[in-house]
Amino acid sequence: MVGFETGIVRILQLTDIGIELGMAMKAHDGPVVFAKYSPNQISLVTASRNGEIFFFDINGHLDLGKYNPICLLQLPADA
Repeated sequence: MVGFETGIVRILQLTDIGIELGMAMKAHDGPVVFAKYSPNQISLVTASRNGEIFFFDINGHLDLGKYNPICLLQLPADA
């Protein structure tokens, strides 16, 4: 998983022929500064420099079609 200055998060897959793009999504309006899977790999959280925190419901790395947004939180500017 890779986050970019544009707010885009890309999920990469390691295959027999190399690294391939599994999916890309515009998760934030600002640069992505953090992305982490839960230990049981049923959720993903990403955060941006502008204070947005985005939670996703996922199904591990097996089903890239199941990256469903749960909620987007906006932290106060002074947080």
